[in-house]
Amino acid sequence: MKLVDEVLGEVVFRKGTFYLGRKEVIMGDIFFKEFYKQKLERKIIPIIKHYETRLGVSSNQIKVMELQHRWASCTKIGNVNFHWKCAMAPLNVLHCIVAHELAHLIHMNHSKAFWNEVDKVIPKYTEQQNWLKYNGAGMDL
Repeated sequence: MKLVDEVLGEVVFRKGTFYLGRKEVIMGDIFFKEFYKQKLERKIIPIIKHYETRLGVSSNQIKVMELQHRWASCTKIGNVNFHWKCAMAPLNVLHCIVAHELAHLIHMNHSKAFWNEVDKVIPKYTEQQNWLKYNGAGMDL
């Protein structure tokens, strides 16, 4: 990360470097969260559409937000929420998170039937789960 003298009003990522205005350091946390939120919102829609088709489901509302200690959540009415930190995950892990949540539109639990749905679209989902288990805590600001 590089601090610059100009006021940027956001964190800027250019050529592998984050830039933040010196006078905006106090807002850095907010700026970085917004950066990752916007990045995930752009990246996740086609992934959601892909797994909705594969699973034969349809989500209602999609949100990217702060979710405390969860990567994502799903409601009975089909609202699906993703933690902004998911933007930091490798693409294959993000696919697994999305497939997991959308499978909850079929089974609102973690039963064998639920895991069978996940397995149909992500056959090696345990690899991605293990990646999150061992690396997820490091995905922070």
